[in-house]
Amino acid sequence: MNKLISAALLAAILSLSACGGGGSSGSDTQAGVSSGGTGSFSNGPVTSFGSIVVNGIHFDQTSATVRDTDGQTVSSASIKLGMVVELTGSTVEHVGSRDQAQARDISLVPALVGPIDRVGTDTLVVMGQTVLVSGATHVDESLPQGLASLSANEFVTVYGFHDARRDVYVATRIERRAGAVPDHYVVHGVIQDLDPINGRCRIGQQTISYQWGTDVIGLANGRVASAKVSTVLYSPASADGSSPAVWQGQVMTLDQPSVSDRDQASVDGVVTSLSLDTAGVIAVNGLAVDTRQMVCSVCGGLSVGDRVQVEGRLVNNVIVANKVSAAAAN
Repeated sequence: MNKLISAALLAAILSLSACGGGGSSGSDTQAGVSSGGTGSFSNGPVTSFGSIVVNGIHFDQTSATVRDTDGQTVSSASIKLGMVVELTGSTVEHVGSRDQAQARDISLVPALVGPIDRVGTDTLVVMGQTVLVSGATHVDESLPQGLASLSANEFVTVYGFHDARRDVYVATRIERRAGAVPDHYVVHGVIQDLDPINGRCRIGQQTISYQWGTDVIGLANGRVASAKVSTVLYSPASADGSSPAVWQGQVMTLDQPSVSDRDQASVDGVVTSLSLDTAGVIAVNGLAVDTRQMVCSVCGGLSVGDRVQVEGRLVNNVIVANKVSAAAAN
């Protein structure tokens, strides 16, 4: 696994982030200078209720618009502990002993939606992807025996993070997917082995064949994307195991903040790319984080897959960090 983000990938991130031309030279120049936008942006798992708590901020979600992975509006009651969400809200204010804000738009961001291949004691295999489950993983109340309540061929939704270094998924929430059989599956993670000539790439253990109607701008190894894949394999794995199963991609969306500018921004997740020896821009949950405006005591020791928490502001789709801290080990 190449831990360093390539120059081409860095250029793609910053070009997508730029809202106009003209930059200044020197290490003190921000990636995309802007005055910022009013309000807040957060990306991370829901850790508590009494409002919803994301990245330590209490968001009142009662009047927010909540969307699932298909962009469909759902009830705010759909939000559960351990779900990874991306949200925009009002300016965060410190009231009493806590930080709080009004959530405006909330998107649920599952890592995997699909059938179970097999169930272990503390692991699941979903569509060939290994999912690690720990005491920190929230398991839906419909599964009273935890993983033992699940069996092969059932459909699940997994929230969490793709650790590209180990090529596993670290689950923050697991729930059985009830109702009709889904008309597509979902895989969200770091793009690898991109082959644009033959129209293939890999996310985790899933090889995906794609023929998009239009090019996905910025598609590159190391970017994080959400792919919808067909429920029918493009081609099965070979009997001798020399060739992997290939999934037929339907739609792929590269991760990027839902808004370009916010005065306050936070993200809790895993490092998905590193470029500390070049531009000082890393990626966390696929989101570009510029660490050049701060003294980052932990950045030099970071590896892909490490859990971190970032605070700063969102400037032209890049989180300009004023704080980066290591989170609990996965």
